[in-house]
Amino acid sequence: MVLSVDEKSQIQALDREQPVLPMMPGVPERRTHSYVRHGTTSLFAALDVASGFVIGKCYKRHRATEFLDFLKQIDANVPPDLDVHVIMDTTEPRWSGFCRAGLTTMSTSRPHRHPGSIRSNAGSLN
Repeated sequence: MVLSVDEKSQIQALDREQPVLPMMPGVPERRTHSYVRHGTTSLFAALDVASGFVIGKCYKRHRATEFLDFLKQIDANVPPDLDVHVIMDTTEPRWSGFCRAGLTTMSTSRPHRHPGSIRSNAGSLN
């Protein structure tokens, strides 16, 4: 199984009863009195391209701690007999010392996990 892992940070967490009324020339955007903004959230997701299976989780912060927790969630959701390759880019949260230590522990505890498959220059794929 090959999992492509990525994240989307700074997603607005909004609470609305009705959609926002769109702007028009000379008229500003309008919201209801009950509109509440709850800050932002970060979504981590893994996609198995072959089957369409998705593992995802939202976090309040975007650090190596959250990323390592998400990798543990992937590990818990994938059957132990599958050979798993995790493809991810090389952004800072993934390669802090804390995260490297966690990845090493995961790969030695389950020999069928290969978290070291890295997609370098991922920005050029957009």
